[in-house]
Amino acid sequence: MGILLAAYRDIIYDITMRKRKVRRFATSPSVTRSPRKVQTTLRLPRQLYERAKLFVDSGSQSSVNDLIVNALTAYVRALERKTIDDSFRPMATDKQYLREARGLAEQFAASDAETIEIGERDLIGA
Repeated sequence: MGILLAAYRDIIYDITMRKRKVRRFATSPSVTRSPRKVQTTLRLPRQLYERAKLFVDSGSQSSVNDLIVNALTAYVRALERKTIDDSFRPMATDKQYLREARGLAEQFAASDAETIEIGERDLIGA
């Protein structure tokens, strides 16, 4: 019976600790440092969750969280690449840029040909 009461007190203590406001001072390291991970809540369509869970159950992912983090990381990288590509897209129709690019290509044509020749010789061992 005493163990039950001790456990009950621990539960009450834990609940009150969550409600307690913690004062942090400016010198506290946790104030100056940003957390490496942020906890959030997602609402997923049930079918998507169940499909994701299949990968976890098969062992190809360690958890649904890891699967979501990996997928979101890849998606954000793709969006960043698309943003960069989109910023270069106007260059394809910029006449001044195209003229300068052709001029540079002509200036380096001999050097490029020499580099290709050296590379081919290295490949065949000559």
